[in-house]
Amino acid sequence: MKLSELIQTIADRDGADVLPGAAVFLTQHRAIDDAICKGMAFAKYHPGRASAISHCVVLGGPWQGEKTPIYDCTIRDGKNHVMNDLDVTTVEVLQAGLWHAGGVYEGVLADYDQRITPIGIKYLPELDAAERQKLIDAAIALHQADPPYHYDIPGLVRELAKMLFKKAPPPNKRLLYCSSFIEAVYRNALGEGASWVGTDVETADVTPDDLWYSSVGVTCRFPGVDIPEYDSGAK
Repeated sequence: MKLSELIQTIADRDGADVLPGAAVFLTQHRAIDDAICKGMAFAKYHPGRASAISHCVVLGGPWQGEKTPIYDCTIRDGKNHVMNDLDVTTVEVLQAGLWHAGGVYEGVLADYDQRITPIGIKYLPELDAAERQKLIDAAIALHQADPPYHYDIPGLVRELAKMLFKKAPPPNKRLLYCSSFIEAVYRNALGEGASWVGTDVETADVTPDDLWYSSVGVTCRFPGVDIPEYDSGAK
């Protein structure tokens, strides 16, 4: 099933009103995403096992199926297209990031209905409609920020260093990647108490696994997805 069709099952089960501002998790089928997933094997959640998640997006409006607005921090090409061609190289993706600076994009869910593996979705059931609108407004504000936010290419290396050596250079304030963008949306919209991981973690350092394995929110895993279990005894 397509990503939008799988989320429709959540809308049917839990109600479409819980979806605005929800985080959607997936994996793209590219070499750079494979490297991101393998790098997460050095994190605390599932040592020695690659992550199932390489990307995440925010649902940026009322549920409209594949036409639902989304916001994500990523690298797209010069025409705002997701670079999901199976033969796209890591060099091409990074070059696009350097040429177009990457950043926070507005799109629709259908952008990720092909050439990805859908993983799941997380939402906060306790939020009311006004709070969910604040999440959307926060995503729009980051998308429209001036000066703009850019995709944190150096941050991918910084996070690996942090996992391996428990220390890393400080993040740049105007750089984000997919998961740190989502963390920023929640903190900016609802305050520091809305953090998925705790305020002892810098927003810019939050990984997709940090969001997925957080105890915050309702986690909906899509059927047939192989996701490493959280090894709570790992250090």
